[in-house]
Amino acid sequence: MEDSELTRSRRAFPLNPLPHDTKSLAILANLVGPMNAAILLRHFGSLTAIGRADALELQAIVAALTDRHVATLSSAFALAAHVSNERLPAKNAIVGPADVANLVREEFRLLSKERLKLIAVDVKNHPIRIVTVSDGQQDSLTFDQREIFRISLHAKANSIFLAHNHPSCDPTPSRSDIEATKMIHRAGRLLNVPLIDHIIVAPPARDNQTDYASLQELGHLPPS
Repeated sequence: MEDSELTRSRRAFPLNPLPHDTKSLAILANLVGPMNAAILLRHFGSLTAIGRADALELQAIVAALTDRHVATLSSAFALAAHVSNERLPAKNAIVGPADVANLVREEFRLLSKERLKLIAVDVKNHPIRIVTVSDGQQDSLTFDQREIFRISLHAKANSIFLAHNHPSCDPTPSRSDIEATKMIHRAGRLLNVPLIDHIIVAPPARDNQTDYASLQELGHLPPS
């Protein structure tokens, strides 16, 4: 975006300063135009929040936003998530909960409902399969242990990790999260496919706090 366009966008909202991230504004302006970009960022506050909004919500905020603009935004966010999911190649072993969070964070970032991912690993903790097991509601999720271990056994996994998101921005496990995790852990021991950890990931906090919780680190699973 040209400097003059950015300046005009800033002048349009003198009482409500735009986010300091001018790079986000410039990228967004290339997709939907500088004025539309300025309105969206002023209202939602971040690219992540824009990506989580649906078409009706976006067009309710910006009347000039066309169906083509919305489709372009949707494609851009989907492509960004896909590229991010390729950042950790299979040769990199999982050595801690942060590695699991890094594998799924970008996919989870834009979701408004909970999603459960299974990460099957080999004997050296290299990911050999990453699969969506189920999609839930905004604050609930079904843990289908039969499907979890069907996928794990088919992949010939040595062990598994689970990860799911909390759209509420709080990664603290619920009682049902803990109970389901313990149930799956017991089943994994019987099938000789142990559950190493279950990671809950929340949208990134602006205060740079950790955006994930490890049920193993919280003491709900035994050390691996």
